[in-house]
Amino acid sequence: MTESFFSNLTFSPIISYWYIFSFIILFFVFTLYSIINSASGILYRVLIFVTLVIMISQPSLKIEKRKIEKDIITFVIDKTDSQKIAERDKKVEEVYATILNEIGRFQSLDILEVRIKKEETTIQFGSVQNIKNNKLPSKKLENKEPNKSNILSILENNINTIPSKRLSAILILTDGQIHDINKNNFFDKYDVPVYFLLVGEKKINDKKLSIISKPEFGYLDEESEIIVNLKDFLESNEMKSKLLIEQKNSKREIQVVNGANTSIKINALEPGENIIKISSKIRPNELSTINNSKIVKITGIRKQLRVLLISGAPYNGTRVWRNFLKSDPSVELVHMTVLRPPTKNDNTPVNELSLIPFPTKELFEKKLNKFQLVIFDNFMGKNVLNPIYFQNILKFVDEGGAILEITGPSYNSKSSLFRTEIGKILPGIPSGKVLVGKYKPQLTEIGKVHPVTKNLFSKTKNYGSWYQMNRIDEIDDESITLLSGLNNKPLLVIKKVNKGRIAQIYSKNIWLWTKTGNDDGGPYNKLIKNLAHWLMKEPSLEDSKLKVESQIEKKLLITKNFLKEPKLMEIKIIITTPEGKVIEKILKKIKNNYYSEIFEYQKEGLYVISDLNNQVIVDTSSENNLELNEIHLTDEYLQNIEFSNIFSKSLWINDNSVPKFKEVRVLDKINKDKNVFFFLRNNNFTIEGFENKQVLNPVLYFLILTILLYMCWKRESS
Repeated sequence: MTESFFSNLTFSPIISYWYIFSFIILFFVFTLYSIINSASGILYRVLIFVTLVIMISQPSLKIEKRKIEKDIITFVIDKTDSQKIAERDKKVEEVYATILNEIGRFQSLDILEVRIKKEETTIQFGSVQNIKNNKLPSKKLENKEPNKSNILSILENNINTIPSKRLSAILILTDGQIHDINKNNFFDKYDVPVYFLLVGEKKINDKKLSIISKPEFGYLDEESEIIVNLKDFLESNEMKSKLLIEQKNSKREIQVVNGANTSIKINALEPGENIIKISSKIRPNELSTINNSKIVKITGIRKQLRVLLISGAPYNGTRVWRNFLKSDPSVELVHMTVLRPPTKNDNTPVNELSLIPFPTKELFEKKLNKFQLVIFDNFMGKNVLNPIYFQNILKFVDEGGAILEITGPSYNSKSSLFRTEIGKILPGIPSGKVLVGKYKPQLTEIGKVHPVTKNLFSKTKNYGSWYQMNRIDEIDDESITLLSGLNNKPLLVIKKVNKGRIAQIYSKNIWLWTKTGNDDGGPYNKLIKNLAHWLMKEPSLEDSKLKVESQIEKKLLITKNFLKEPKLMEIKIIITTPEGKVIEKILKKIKNNYYSEIFEYQKEGLYVISDLNNQVIVDTSSENNLELNEIHLTDEYLQNIEFSNIFSKSLWINDNSVPKFKEVRVLDKINKDKNVFFFLRNNNFTIEGFENKQVLNPVLYFLILTILLYMCWKRESS
């Protein structure tokens, strides 16, 4: 619409302003003289002169041509995946059609329509009628994050293409799932009301499990706490539901109150990554099952490692072991040295000895289970411990304890640990011979790739030599040799025994790596630390890890590559599906140490794959689909944030009864509680041009002058 308004009065005199001013002054003087002399017709003379001055000045009106701009109401239509639940997208279209019919009765309005779908966003701009009849060209943009409702970012990118002074109101038809809610500050630039319309029923057949808080790590001997919230949108808040907690080979159920935060205690953590699955039972015809379960990962760490170090006859290496273990604040060390074994007899009265008796009963019967690692350093145990204590050590290893033995020449003696009850689980069989000569420990082929030793010499090229070792001609089939010594004989061997672990070093010369004169010394601290962590089942030092890779066409490739060929032809694994179903599969031997199998899945989601020792979680969704994690209508994200300098408001619309629209020129926060959609009238315009019009035409001037001259002549002639 174009309108004309008076802007200002302009003059275009036919002579200079100075002449006009001079004539006015002269006329004023003559008129004053005439008044003093009481001349007649003074008034008509003044009027004639004023008319002449106006004619000479040629006054005109400068008129602006203004085009009134239409106000713009912006609509955002959320058509993402979560809106398709319970056919909410169809209800949104019905409500939108009702709104367009309502605002169609107002003049001078344009619509900016932004439709957000999973893969693309469609934008249209134009009149209400053209929007209704779909007669406008549309602009399509690709959504870079199809599994999220980034409503505010998309709105900001498109609303910036229109003049902000024309913006009248913003209406967003959504389910309340807005994943870029932190971008609300962009509304600070706009002084317009913002309305969120939630279309549909609050009650739907769905449950949503949320993790409120969880620890990143937990101590093995202490409880860890996970706080969860289960919301059942079909039941009242006082109802109780059951949650299933699955942790490796254990399961338990707890009761929770609908919508209330619940604390879950986890007190059986293992070293490394612990996977806890928390799930709610799937109800018949439930709209979504993805949000019924959650996976929590907690890294289990030892608050303190309790180590029992038993040394035999003292030698230079004893102090090295003691100092290294004492330097670590996370290690609680009990060190006993057997200075006087029972076989030693020098007729010294016991009451004259300054030694305390070796507390065998205290250490190996009452408190053995309090330790995680027992180190035997050059120890001839058969002369010190009785068979009952060795049976306790066997039980200690079976239940998850660890043994590290540093052997000297005594390993070949009749008093060595190999000659006791625990000899049947020790890796190396003594030959009865000791090898003497200068040598440098070397990595075996397996040692070059095993996590314990593969980087052992990476920073120490010219490391020192050792000079003595036990000759071990045979190790059992379940053991792995990581280091070799003289004549390529085993020097460091490790072994897994049920839940426990054993490591043996067949030389007590490791202390030589602490000597600066022995070339560049050696990585004794790194070797001891890695061995201790492997014995304590540190996941990063594990070999034969279970691996899972996603393949095309909904397939998972499950593999396990052993460092040493196992005797088994098949490896059993357990797969837990997103619905909680347990499936057993067999990894088949493909070649020497390589086992694999392909698993085809039906539904996307989280799959937990375990070989009873390791667990792997695989998310088979193409992307973390936030859209389907929360599918209910909610205004909880919208209530506590102000999205406008004037006000923002969320409204529940369960049918087509949409509030009326009202146009206003001024709006403030007191209007928020009224059940009306307000939109602002900005009264903006653009100036398209100017037009000059004469105040009076020449004929009128001539007529006025004629009349005034006649009146003046008549007055003066009377």
